[in-house]
Amino acid sequence: MRSRRKLLDETMRAADPLGDGEATAAVDEELLASILATPSPHGGREHARQSRGLRARTRRRRYLVAMPVGAALVAALVAGLPGGGGDGPSTLPVLARVAEAAAAQAPVEGDLPYLYMKTRSTGVSTSVAGGHAWSVLEPTTREQWIARDGSGRVRAVEGPVSWASPADRRAWQASGRIPFLAGGWGRHVSVEEFPAGRFHNFLPGGTALSDLPTDPRELAALLEQRVRDPKAGAGAGNGFSVAVRSLTLVAEILANPFASPDLRAALYEAEGLIPGVEYLGHVKDQLGRHGVAVGAQSANSGAPTVYSLIFDPRTSQVLATQTETLEAPSALPDEGYPRMESLLYLESGATGSLGARPRPARSAAG
Repeated sequence: MRSRRKLLDETMRAADPLGDGEATAAVDEELLASILATPSPHGGREHARQSRGLRARTRRRRYLVAMPVGAALVAALVAGLPGGGGDGPSTLPVLARVAEAAAAQAPVEGDLPYLYMKTRSTGVSTSVAGGHAWSVLEPTTREQWIARDGSGRVRAVEGPVSWASPADRRAWQASGRIPFLAGGWGRHVSVEEFPAGRFHNFLPGGTALSDLPTDPRELAALLEQRVRDPKAGAGAGNGFSVAVRSLTLVAEILANPFASPDLRAALYEAEGLIPGVEYLGHVKDQLGRHGVAVGAQSANSGAPTVYSLIFDPRTSQVLATQTETLEAPSALPDEGYPRMESLLYLESGATGSLGARPRPARSAAG
C-alpha cells in the first residue's frame, strides 16, 4: 500500500500541473486528512454508485491517455473542495491555474501590420460504394496573414492522402477500386488573397472579441448561448452537447492573435464551467508535445468518441484540439482504432509583411 506521503504527492501533482509536484509536509498532510475524513452526504450507496461510474468512464477512456493515479484521485477529492470565492460553481482547478498563466502573457505586438497563424489539421474522410465503406486521412497545413482591415492571404498545403488502415484499402478494392478522390493522392499547394473585411476579430455570428466579457461566468453563459444558437455558426443543431461544441469555439478564440491576455484567461476559466467538460490529465499531441487536456465524451457520431482541448499549462498556449474515435462505427472496418482527427496550433504572432514568418511572440511548437 502506498504511504500517505506518496498519495499526497500524487494528488498535488495532478491538481497543480504548474507546480513542482512536491507537497509540503505539515499543512498538506492536514489538508489530505480533512478531505479523506469528510463523509459523503449520500452515504455508502452513493459512494458505490460514483465508484462504478468512475470505473465505467475510465474503461471508455482507456485509449486516450493512461491517466495518472493522482489525477483520478484528485477528481474525486477536489470535487468536495470549496471554490475560489463567490457564489455559484467553480471552474476546473487545472483551468483556474492556466488562466493565471494566460493573464501573465504579453499581447501580440500592435506595431506590425499583419497577424499570423499556422495550423495543421488531419481529417478522416469516409466514402461508401458497392456495399463497402472506407476511410482516408487528409492532412492540411494552413498559414494565414491577416491585416488590421481584415484583408489577408492564406497558403494551404493539402495532402498527401493516406489510407486510415490496411482494412480501409481492402474495402476500397472490394468495391471495384472506384475513383473517389477529386484532388488525387498527391500534395497540392494553393494561395488565396482576400479583400478587406474577409478576416476579422469577430466570433461566428458577429460579436467582436473586444466586446466579449472577461468575467468567466458571464463568458461561460455567452458561450453556451452561442453554441446553442443555430444562426451563430457554432454547430448548434447537430446533436452534439454544449460541452463538445464549446471546446472547438474556445480553442479558436484562444489561438486568435486578436484575443487579449485577459480574454484568454477568462476563456480558460469559462470552459471549466461548461457542464460536461472534464479534466483528462497529461497527454501528448500528435507532434509529441506535452500538454494537459480537458474534454468531453459523446457517441453522437455513431461510436464512442472523446473530444479534447490540449494546452501547455505553463505558457497557456493552445496545442491542439483532437477527436478520438474509440471504436469503429458498424459500417466501417474495425482496424485502425482508436482513430484520431486533430487540429494542431503551430504558431501565431505578428509580422511585417505578407508571406513573412512572425517574430517569436507565440510559438506552441516549442
